Amino acid sequence: MDSLFVALLILVLIGVAGLGWFSLVLYKKQRRNTEKVIRELNKVATDLKKSINHTYYQSEAYAQLMQLLDLKSSIPPTRGWAASPDLLLTIYETVKKINPSLVVELGSGVSTLVAAKSGAKKVVSLDGSK
Repeated sequence: MDSLFVALLILVLIGVAGLGWFSLVLYKKQRRNTEKVIRELNKVATDLKKSINHTYYQSEAYAQLMQLLDLKSSIPPTRGWAASPDLLLTIYETVKKINPSLVVELGSGVSTLVAAKSGAKKVVSLDGSK
């Protein structure tokens, strides 16, 4: 009877040790996964913050541009191939500062409008669109 009790006790101890080892393996795996998720979330948060700051910067430039140009209606969309609001603001400021008699640009769009409304005496736009 004593040998049966000892054998059962050894089996229980082996089982407990196995469960402890299995728990440790699961803990380490879960910790690695958690650290990976935290790194990915931090990266997403950083990217989102940069995107929000960029959008805010573009919104400020757009608002300044609209006030400076004193247009009767809004300008065409500044997405895709069109110049971004910060570039348009730079065009406005450059034309105002230099006061050129002629502005030549490639492509016609919102930048053409900005160059013309900024005080350029003549704007020539070359556009290959059909």
